[in-house]
Amino acid sequence: MIAERQRLQAELEEINQALEELGKSGDDVVVYKAVGPILVQVPKERIVSELSEKRDLNDMRLKVLEKQEARTRSQIEELQKELQNMLSQRRA
Repeated sequence: MIAERQRLQAELEEINQALEELGKSGDDVVVYKAVGPILVQVPKERIVSELSEKRDLNDMRLKVLEKQEARTRSQIEELQKELQNMLSQRRA
């Protein structure tokens, strides 16, 4: 779960950097997209749209992972308390 979150965060950073650079460039700039082992020329608007959509999806995935992580952490804490209670009762 942590590795997936880190991967998504890194991908989001790359997307944001790409969108920032595309924002700095003019509308007449030539943009290429990697499709497998080749590069294909595509309109800037299309790339911006695809990257924005991908950023939004990754944002949602990241939020879901963070919620799952928080829930798991909470469950672990509950189990630790239970275990400590059981161990303290055994000793008494």
